[in-house]
Amino acid sequence: MKVQWSLFFSLVFALLVAIFAILNVEAVTVRYGFGTVQVSLVLVILLSALFGGVIVGFYGIFRQYALQRDIRHLKNTIGELEKERDKLKESLYAFSSKDEDVSPSDGHAPWAASSAEHPKTNEKKVHSAESAFSSSGSDASDKPS
Repeated sequence: MKVQWSLFFSLVFALLVAIFAILNVEAVTVRYGFGTVQVSLVLVILLSALFGGVIVGFYGIFRQYALQRDIRHLKNTIGELEKERDKLKESLYAFSSKDEDVSPSDGHAPWAASSAEHPKTNEKKVHSAESAFSSSGSDASDKPS
């Protein structure tokens, strides 16, 4: 649908340029670097529009080629990184199964084996230490008098 709308607007624009060119039929002098020429303004307008379209078309083709090249490169990079990730997972599971005989499918994270490494476990220890401190009676500011 997007292509159809693009084609529609392109044709409308071309029609407007053609009408504008037909309304301006007088002869004009075109000066370029090494000479001058007398031509109809219709030709100047239409050739200018044509050259502009060709330039935009070449830019679009170049841009599309560059984007396809980037996509191909990024897909190759993704493939390489996925292979490296799979190798690292295998080595992690092999290492963890040697240490703890834990399979990766049981949901146990091998890096959280000790409570000192797991932040939630540390948080619980801190809270339990605070509650033990406040219940021991050594903090007089918490107790009502």
